[in-house]
Amino acid sequence: MQLTLLAVIIQFLICVSKANSLNSCNVHPHSRHDCGYVGISPDECEALNCCWAPLLTTNHPWCFHRNKNCDGYRVSKLWESKHSIEAKLVAINPDCLKFGKIVKKLKLLVDFEDKDRIHVKIGDWKGERYQVPESVFPRPKSQTIDFLRFSKDNSKINSKMVIFKENKEYRIEILTDPFRFKIIRKATMETIFESKEEFIFEETYIEMSTKIRAGSHLYGLGEIARNFIVKDNSISTLFTRDAATPENEN
Repeated sequence: MQLTLLAVIIQFLICVSKANSLNSCNVHPHSRHDCGYVGISPDECEALNCCWAPLLTTNHPWCFHRNKNCDGYRVSKLWESKHSIEAKLVAINPDCLKFGKIVKKLKLLVDFEDKDRIHVKIGDWKGERYQVPESVFPRPKSQTIDFLRFSKDNSKINSKMVIFKENKEYRIEILTDPFRFKIIRKATMETIFESKEEFIFEETYIEMSTKIRAGSHLYGLGEIARNFIVKDNSISTLFTRDAATPENEN
């Protein structure tokens, strides 16, 4: 049976490179973002605090922005009930700035809504975010209301937590430091969705990375539909404006 994964995300950026340290120049050529202009010199590039690394080909920029690795989040507290999981996520590097001010504390809510449907929601710990009203977009009743919690302090949270319910056709695996999660179909042990360490949640920007199975063919993402297959290392930005869009746009 097909598993449905629901998520509330403002923007979604697929990225495949991983830097070794904050503000690193260790960026894969396909993931370079141009910095400056055509004909910029090495000195001018470095004056912009960008990276200079010439290549034999001209298909990728020689002057490019540094890869700002914000290290993601870790799970500091976790509560569990019969139908739900709630966790507090804390930024590992709260001073990291990629495009704006980082949200230092997040709330993870996981609802085991049905035997073949799970709802994963990540938002501001304070809850001060706009959500589409249920009168406009009805949603299944949440199981997180009035459930019995048990608290775990950070010293007792395992590095890997496997949580499943006997009457569900899936399970969720949560890695706590840095935070990421995986949804698995129990019958075949197939991974339905897997987030990676690269997770940024800022005031006006969200980045979450995932790994797509080798051999997969994508012709669209979100509300973007294309006539041609999406190439590796492509970047797609999804905006929250829910309206009909031209082909190849969002």
